[in-house]
Amino acid sequence: MTIPIAAEYDPVDLVAGAGITPGVDILNAPLAKVVANHNFLGASFRPSLGSWFNDPGIASGVASQRFVLMIPVRQNTDNPGITVKLRCTNAAGSGARVYAYLVGSSTVAAFASIGASATSDLEIAITDTSPVGGQSGILFVSTLTNDVSVLAAEAHWTSATGTIADTPKASGYRYAQPAEVATTEPLTVEFMNRILEAPRTMFRTHAGSVFYMGDNLTTALGSGIWTTDRTVLTLVNRSWIDLRIKDIDIHWSGFAVGPSSSIVRVELTEPGSLNPSHTLDLSVAVTSLPGWGDSWTTFSGTMSGVESGLWRADVYLKAGSGSDLQLYALNGYQYK
Repeated sequence: MTIPIAAEYDPVDLVAGAGITPGVDILNAPLAKVVANHNFLGASFRPSLGSWFNDPGIASGVASQRFVLMIPVRQNTDNPGITVKLRCTNAAGSGARVYAYLVGSSTVAAFASIGASATSDLEIAITDTSPVGGQSGILFVSTLTNDVSVLAAEAHWTSATGTIADTPKASGYRYAQPAEVATTEPLTVEFMNRILEAPRTMFRTHAGSVFYMGDNLTTALGSGIWTTDRTVLTLVNRSWIDLRIKDIDIHWSGFAVGPSSSIVRVELTEPGSLNPSHTLDLSVAVTSLPGWGDSWTTFSGTMSGVESGLWRADVYLKAGSGSDLQLYALNGYQYK
């Protein structure tokens, strides 16, 4: 069997005379609305995995395929797929392709074509995002030649529409079958718990990015946007993030290249305060920039119990031995 996904959220008032008024029998019609809205939210809540912009754009730098942008991804047990939206320009006289790769224990790739001498908006769909060997993966954007440049990129979990399978799930967002609230069925405690637990499960399963910074992966060490050869903490980025959910965890993941003992530090500070409330040091384990066929190792760590509100996010670099340390990507995901 399948579960239908509603086309929109129904804001109907279920209290006033609808069958959930004190002293009135519970009717199945308002419960069916609860089911439809529950399924709509689970299928439609698809936060961003990271967004990026660069003018005049980045290309492979050579006449061959290379990764040009990386977005660390916290994997999703619901396997909803990833939609990548791009703004690209093609200076060549013939059509070309732009690829998106999701790399974990295996690699899933998809592409979109861009016409000759064109500037176009592209959309690439990666349909298989099932967890493979770990809690995180890496989303890459790749161009085939130096003639194609990426001007902007954004990635998000793909929404579900139509119907989905009602196979029982061990984890992730648990949808509701409309038949569960038929007039011939009992109202179970499990059903009510599923509805009440849905918001927390939704935020934990579909982790969304609250902070992202990314640089051209083809940039040589020492010449990128965020680089240092100093052996003391050096501020390279300051941003503001606004958290709407209280007492959440932020999972930080990124990629940097530098000498041993190098660190990337993230600090969160409340407005008006001089001292950070949360500090996380992330160890850099990569000493040379990988090539096309090499493996890419990200660093990661988690800040726990971050309260809602406005935070100043400061990113520092500290090179281990005075050689160049360069940050190519850093992503912070909120989940509860």
